[in-house]
Amino acid sequence: MKIIKVKRMHSLAQAGFVGGVLALAAPASQADIEMLDGRIATNIYLTQGIQSVEADSGAFDPANTETEAGFHRTRVNFTTVIRFTDWLTATVDLGEESEDFGDQFQITNDDTFLDVALLRAIGSPLAERNALILRFGQPVITTFNFRGYTDGAAALGNPLIGNSPFDIVTAEAGVGLYGQHSLGDGVLQSLGWDFKVSQPTIGEDFSGDRSFNLNATVRLVFAGGFKLGAGWLHSDGGDQFEPGPGNFANISATDAVIGDGEAYNFPGTFTGSRDTHAGLLPGISTDLWMVDFEYARDDIFMPVTVRGWLGLGKDDFSFVDAGGNQTTMRGGAISEVARMESKILGWGSEGTFYVLPNFAYLAVRYTEVENRSNGISGKPQLDRLQLGGGVWLAENVLTKAEYVRQQEERNSPGQIGDDWDGFVFEIATRF
Repeated sequence: MKIIKVKRMHSLAQAGFVGGVLALAAPASQADIEMLDGRIATNIYLTQGIQSVEADSGAFDPANTETEAGFHRTRVNFTTVIRFTDWLTATVDLGEESEDFGDQFQITNDDTFLDVALLRAIGSPLAERNALILRFGQPVITTFNFRGYTDGAAALGNPLIGNSPFDIVTAEAGVGLYGQHSLGDGVLQSLGWDFKVSQPTIGEDFSGDRSFNLNATVRLVFAGGFKLGAGWLHSDGGDQFEPGPGNFANISATDAVIGDGEAYNFPGTFTGSRDTHAGLLPGISTDLWMVDFEYARDDIFMPVTVRGWLGLGKDDFSFVDAGGNQTTMRGGAISEVARMESKILGWGSEGTFYVLPNFAYLAVRYTEVENRSNGISGKPQLDRLQLGGGVWLAENVLTKAEYVRQQEERNSPGQIGDDWDGFVFEIATRF
């Protein structure tokens, strides 16, 4: 079995609008800082947290079993929408995000893209009920449609603090086509879809045998608050693998299969290492499929939002240890891969219940990811339980608390190596 080195092309970005598009039904303020007759609008996000989490004694890195409580570095994002014309807009998201950028301590171009509204550009009457957007820049690469999610300081759309360990999402350089169609007031009210072609980086890389990633999602909105969606991601970087003694290659791998960083940070790895996610698939030659749903009612005494998702994924490659045995990325510490198929199955559910409408809620999320690769023994399963809630101190200020417990069985997709749990607290705002 030939082992090769892998260079992970960390996107260092998570498209800033993900948290807004997948927003929790909550009284978040929509006020922007507007300039030039509304042609430039800016939102400022700021989030600060504290954690106390620790792993059991069997963790891969002993440092993770002796941790102390501490504060997260403040995250901040400046998201600006520039409307050049009625059919041409740009979005620029600048962020200082420790969970994505590590300890760089600098404002970085987190995500930028240019949108061309094609139907408006040609003056089509179809634009009244339809949108067709061509996006250039850094489209979001993901397989889910409905999720409470935190991206950098954009945390108001997440009822909890951490994300799911099975969030297939990142940003990559490329182009996307987005459609949105209003279908009236019947049972099926709207249809949305998108298709994107990208490379597994937000930078520039024109080296030989670079792969293109393909990503598509579709979503349906029904009467009564029910939504249904599906997603697909394909990466084909296997051509960069050249077998032969001593013939190592730097392989570009999509970070979407790992997901971007989140609120939990262990001392055994660098800040922003994504080591709490499922890290089984390298993302080199990958296919991922997911279906998800959302049911939300805000017209009842206790407003409720329920979401669920189920996904399957496989890769022609696996992370391996020095003996050639399958392992996980371990927060970036594992840099060796081999041509050995890896498979995962994951599912999860999330519920948010407002005990005091527009003021206080309780939330729960459960996620399970299983190693379905051939020849794997034991109980190769990772599961995460998140319990928490939040209180709106103002219409744009949310304070949250969460208890998290993650169990990582032998040969599971987990990167910490054993069970871990703890408490996290956060205050998030937007202006």
